[in-house]
Amino acid sequence: MPKSARKPLKGKENDDLPLAQRLTHEADLRKEKREKLKRELDMEQMKDCSFKPKLMTASSSVVNINKFNSVAPIHERVNELQKEKNEKLQKLRMKSEQD
Repeated sequence: MPKSARKPLKGKENDDLPLAQRLTHEADLRKEKREKLKRELDMEQMKDCSFKPKLMTASSSVVNINKFNSVAPIHERVNELQKEKNEKLQKLRMKSEQD
């Protein structure tokens, strides 16, 4: 068997694992390292940002976000809405017949 120019690395904790698992583990370690470096870079860039938005405490009432929270979803109200529509149309027909 020809000798390799590389010497095997000693002291690796996962030498006894199959090749596929070692490669997967090493890839995971590299991915974690890249993500950590990216987070650090993002934090470094963000520290220079001085803009801090000041939101109104009553902003939900301004945009009326809570308006629809107490109303049931349309698919649960469809029968009621159809009934109201039909009643309204019936009243309009009766009114037009009276005129």
